[in-house]
Amino acid sequence: MEFLLDALSRYTLSPIYEQKGFGAKIYKILYHGGTRLTYMKITGGSLRARDELSYLSADGKRLCEKVSQIRLYSSDKYEQVERVE
Repeated sequence: MEFLLDALSRYTLSPIYEQKGFGAKIYKILYHGGTRLTYMKITGGSLRARDELSYLSADGKRLCEKVSQIRLYSSDKYEQVERVE
């Protein structure tokens, strides 16, 4: 097993993301009990609970929303945190 991990480390490249502030890719949105849960992969910067995010809607309008809480999920369980990078 150690040989495989060493080979992967040696012969593969990790993605390099630019550090131009916060960036993320949204890959799933669910609604649970009237609350919207947005699943994202953070590609740069950091995000804190209560930060304000702006984005373009499908019709090109700029919208702003506040982050109410941040959860790190593992299967059905989650841990609530104040900041992610």
